[in-house]
Amino acid sequence: MTEILIFLIIPIIIILLAIAFSIRSKNFIYNKEHTEGKYMGLGMGIGILGTVVISIIIFFLTKGRFEYFYFSPAVGVALGAGIGASLEKKYGKKIKLTEKQKKIKWILAISGVGLLILGIAIFMLSYYLAK
Repeated sequence: MTEILIFLIIPIIIILLAIAFSIRSKNFIYNKEHTEGKYMGLGMGIGILGTVVISIIIFFLTKGRFEYFYFSPAVGVALGAGIGASLEKKYGKKIKLTEKQKKIKWILAISGVGLLILGIAIFMLSYYLAK
């Protein structure tokens, strides 16, 4: 049960941060110009949220089979990237990122890779400890 809480809290925090950064920009909905990756991040947040919710429903329907939950964030990122790319293409022209924004983007990307490696390590550790 603690695994559910851990893997539920992390995607929710990531989604809330992505939405908060997107909404913080001026004229979130009505501006035709947008920074690069605005809709990509929003699409990935929605994709992760959707697949995590679906995997939680599957978890309860299968009476505690937890295997599906590990793959839901990865599937959510893939679906969200597709949604975000189509939204990026559909809405207006892009504004180039400033140097500060590029630095923040790199820091977040490196943090994401670090979280991915940490997640894989936890998955492998829990798998080998369960044997």
